[in-house]
Amino acid sequence: MQTFLNIKTNALRRYPDNHFTLTCASNGNALCDACAASSECPMRYQKKRCDQFVPVLRFAVNANLDLPLYNTIRIGKAWSDRLPVGARVGVWDDVKRELSFAEVKGNYWGKEKDLVLAEHAARNHIGMTLAAPAIELAGVLANCYGKGFYAKSFGLSVLYLSPI
Repeated sequence: MQTFLNIKTNALRRYPDNHFTLTCASNGNALCDACAASSECPMRYQKKRCDQFVPVLRFAVNANLDLPLYNTIRIGKAWSDRLPVGARVGVWDDVKRELSFAEVKGNYWGKEKDLVLAEHAARNHIGMTLAAPAIELAGVLANCYGKGFYAKSFGLSVLYLSPI
């Protein structure tokens, strides 16, 4: 079992020096448990602050994850703040139950959800499967996150990923 599947990353923080921290009262090893590369790490469970941390993005819908470039759109600004261009990220496919890796090739955040979707939905991994991506993807996101949460959310992060 992948330990990162059980870790909530709400408190995951990236600092200007590219170190990550993750505070969790119930798990002193949360940072390592949330890392996609922890099984390869010689410092596993020895750090509370790490510059080698590899965050994991989970994908419930695995459409187009094999393309050379696609984007994922997430609610809020957190993922945009955490993952600069050039960062390595784990990509967890919930359907295949497989972990792969990607590099962040683009990182955008916008407060106006409709404008963000108009600009980026057509290149979204799910949006590419929709007839009217900018309109339909708003409904997909509302269903994924909950209609009330999506409606109240503050902007969208868009991460362009390229498999490595």
